[in-house]
Amino acid sequence: MSRIKIKVNKLLEKSRDSALLAVEIYNKPRTAFRSSGYIVLMSIAWTSLFHAVFEKKNISYFYKKNKVRYKMIDGERKAWDLAKSVKNYFIDANSPERKNLEFFIKLRNKIEHRFVPEIDKDIFGECQAMLINYEDIITKEFGDNFAISENLVFALQFSKLLHAKQNDVVKSKQSKEYIQVRKFINQYRGTLKKEVVESMNYNFRVFLIPKIGSNKNSSDFTLEFIKYDPANPAESERYQKLLVGIKEKQVPYEGFKAGIVAKTVYEKLKDKMPLNWKFNPSSSHVRCWKYYKVRPETGSKTPENTKTEYCFWDKTFGQYGFTQKWIDFLVKELQDKEKYKKIMATK
Repeated sequence: MSRIKIKVNKLLEKSRDSALLAVEIYNKPRTAFRSSGYIVLMSIAWTSLFHAVFEKKNISYFYKKNKVRYKMIDGERKAWDLAKSVKNYFIDANSPERKNLEFFIKLRNKIEHRFVPEIDKDIFGECQAMLINYEDIITKEFGDNFAISENLVFALQFSKLLHAKQNDVVKSKQSKEYIQVRKFINQYRGTLKKEVVESMNYNFRVFLIPKIGSNKNSSDFTLEFIKYDPANPAESERYQKLLVGIKEKQVPYEGFKAGIVAKTVYEKLKDKMPLNWKFNPSSSHVRCWKYYKVRPETGSKTPENTKTEYCFWDKTFGQYGFTQKWIDFLVKELQDKEKYKKIMATK
């Protein structure tokens, strides 16, 4: 066996072991700080996987001092970190897989350098996508024999407990640290293109629906993943109809507060509006949501009756959140002078 082959296998062994350990930690019911451990171990898994790919392709993946000499650490050449490896593997800067990993690189840095509260509920979709993307890349580069899916099972969910106790769990995390991390997550998601946010390779989102078996064969698999192509209009329409039927009115708080909305809109329009133009959250923005009726009046007994594409009521925090789509909509609408006058005349 060649030296390169031996090194590739060792890197793959380290990578797969790290990925399996990450999943094991995440799926243990009593594990504390599961997301933190999962992210760190999956970062190791991805880094080793990239190094194995570069080794196989005879690509030098070590930092250099100059054209001749390498940077050294304890007598060993310093290998590319995950961020450098991601940039060299995913040429497309906006690919969902790359954006998913860049999200976790930033989040991992927060985990390593400060206290970070548990955020399982907030990033479950990104965590699942990170694992699925890993499986796709390792089988693409090295074949199905290196797949880890045979060693994994779907984590059991205490669904009744989830809805009954979830809000209590979140309330216990309303610390300064939690709020700061949530702010980072929201801001990062807000920078992404729509096609990236909606991609299952960035954020894997699923509904669990009871499966009814009409015959023996149809009940062989308790759980099945149905291949879904969001780029296919027919499939997209079919699944959107399904989601309308099962989607809860209460959606997770993943939006922006009114103050952030107002500040963002102002920054985007300040050079296009009259001199000394202002757009504040307590007046200008209020007139906007009233004009377009995106949420009920303050004090409403049904605060959840919102236009969910633009706004939603977060029961846990007792406040409204606004979406990136709402910000984009306002930036476009407010540039219409006649419409702007009508909006600002709203009481």
